[in-house]
Amino acid sequence: MIHSAAFIGLLAGLLIPEPQLPEYKLVASQEIKGRLLQTDNLRNSYVFTDQNELVLFNERGKKIFVFSEKRFGALKSICTSNPLKVAMLFPESDVIITLDNTLSPTGLYNLQSVAFQEVDAACLSFDNNIWIYDAFNFRIKKLDESLQPLQQSDPLNLLFGKIVHPNFLYEKNNWVYLNDPDNGIYVFDIYGTYYKTIPIKSLQKFQIIQEQIVYFKAGVLNSYHLKTFQEREIPLPPGEEIIGAGLEKNLLSILRKNQLDLYSF
Repeated sequence: MIHSAAFIGLLAGLLIPEPQLPEYKLVASQEIKGRLLQTDNLRNSYVFTDQNELVLFNERGKKIFVFSEKRFGALKSICTSNPLKVAMLFPESDVIITLDNTLSPTGLYNLQSVAFQEVDAACLSFDNNIWIYDAFNFRIKKLDESLQPLQQSDPLNLLFGKIVHPNFLYEKNNWVYLNDPDNGIYVFDIYGTYYKTIPIKSLQKFQIIQEQIVYFKAGVLNSYHLKTFQEREIPLPPGEEIIGAGLEKNLLSILRKNQLDLYSF
């Protein structure tokens, strides 16, 4: 998501035993009560509210588009890896809705229509197909736009000797990451072959930034290095209770209890 040398320098400077607060500059603050925050590589921020509205803010904090959906139950996740094709998962109905960059609907995928039930996690692939976790068959599966399988893993209950309960699925740099809060992050290649487990637990979502996993947990933004396995804290600006945070190209988005704050650094 973030490729600038400036951000890598920031991480290097922040990830020290006693980190100092960087020079954050408040860009914008917008009043909103949200329960989920996601960002994209265009530095947009997506906030999902308790009223089942998805609100899109640009990098200057201006509200530019709103999408409302109340037919399919509670939203579980938003995939913004491609800002031109945002994917929303509604697991109560096993429905995925895709939106364009104006939050206008472009597709509705009824997974039950092709016998996929209990879909606990979903995301877009790099080639704009769909990854899902099929909890009925215990597999991650890559589906085309007709919901026909292209790739799939072995049954994970047999592979791990236990039932996994994922809440987040994410593809980045030819790897697929399946997050299970109780057991960690399971990593697969793009053909669905299991590779390893990253031992970070109790996560809701995360970002992959160069060689680091950046995640918000228990009120703290952290980084885990995929090669050195070092886990460090990234200081955040003070303020009201934080619900979620995201980093995109020298822009920090923070969803607080009653507002969205954007900071440059």
